Formats: sequence, structure tokens, C-alpha cells
Amino acid sequence: MVMPLFLWIGLHRRHAFMVTSFFLFGFVLFVGPSASVARAAIMGWLVGLAPIVGRIPRPSRLLLLSAVAFVFWHPWALFFDASFALSFLAMWGLLLWSPLIDEKLSPWITWKNVRAVIASTVGATVMTAPYAAWAFGQMTVFGLVTSVLAVPLVPWIMGLGIVALVSDMQIAIIPLRGFLQAILLIAKIPDSMGFGQWSHLSTGALETFGWYALLM
Repeated sequence: MVMPLFLWIGLHRRHAFMVTSFFLFGFVLFVGPSASVARAAIMGWLVGLAPIVGRIPRPSRLLLLSAVAFVFWHPWALFFDASFALSFLAMWGLLLWSPLIDEKLSPWITWKNVRAVIASTVGATVMTAPYAAWAFGQMTVFGLVTSVLAVPLVPWIMGLGIVALVSDMQIAIIPLRGFLQAILLIAKIPDSMGFGQWSHLSTGALETFGWYALLM
């Protein structure tokens, strides 16, 4: 949002990128430099940098570079940070599987937004499920249902949240609370189901590597 805004008002691309970098750094400080936030920030920064240095950004390469940069900053993340692994595996699944799944679903689901949510959720789930089974001993298939219901609400929550932060408009707070409550209710759907989730799994490291070798 920031980069196109400053380009639209006539700022040179290099200067707009510098201002965007400042906002990006501020965002990371504001929400905390967790693995998922750092990964998204680094990838976003590289996407903005690419046209300035005359390169075409390739998402898979950006993901690898952001992983390397994060590990340089936080080396133990490779072994002890589950959020690091899940964030990068989920993004890898989005890049690797989602386009293929979207293509396969196109004859059956004509709604592009619904198809995109399903494809991205399945892609991320495919790549994170073996790790989750090994790291946490549990796995669920309800991510697809909850994502289809929850993801369309996120832009409304973000937009109303910004309005509520920068103004005293009480009218924005009422629907914002409603959307947030809806997200919490959606998140509780798996708890009310007696199927589709497995716990106390005993998946070994070699078996997990075998699953990822099969996926590749």
C-alpha cells in the first residue's frame, strides 16, 4: 500500500523504496520480529528492491534468501523455532502447490476468490502437515474449512482496525468487534467436531523426511 502511494504522488522509485523500507521496519518493530513477520518483511523488501537493481523477482528465490537472512540473524531457529519452520513451509506450499491446485479446481469452482483460498490453504497444509505431526504429534484437516470462512473477514478487520486506530470513529469499532468475534467462533469449529483431527501421533524424523521426499 505504501509503495504505490508514494509512486502515485510523484516520488522517485528509489526514494519511494527508502520510505517504504522505513515503514516496513516500523511495522516489524510494532508487531514483533517473529519468524512469520520477519519472513514476510524480508520478502516484501526484496520485491521492492528487485526493480531498482534491474532484477525480476522470483518468489522461490526470495523465500530462500529470506530464510538465509533470518537464520543469520537467529541461527537457532533452524532447530528450536517451530514458527520459523511452519512459516517457511507454508509459504513454500503456497508457491509450489497452490497454482497447480487452483488450475485443477478451475473447472469445478468458478468463484476465483473461493478457489484461491482453497488452493492456498491446501497447498500450505500439504507442506506443514508432516512437520506438525512430527513436532506436535497432532494433525487436522479442518484448516480448509476455517480458512474459507475466516480469510474473507481479514481485510475488513485490517481496514476497520486502521480506521479505529487513527480516529475516534466509534462506528468502526462495533463491526470490528463483530468480525473479531466471528474469527474466534470460526477457530472453535474443530473443537466441536469429533473427527478430522488426530493427536498423540508418533512420527519420527526419518519418516518426516520421507514424507517431504515424496512430496518433492
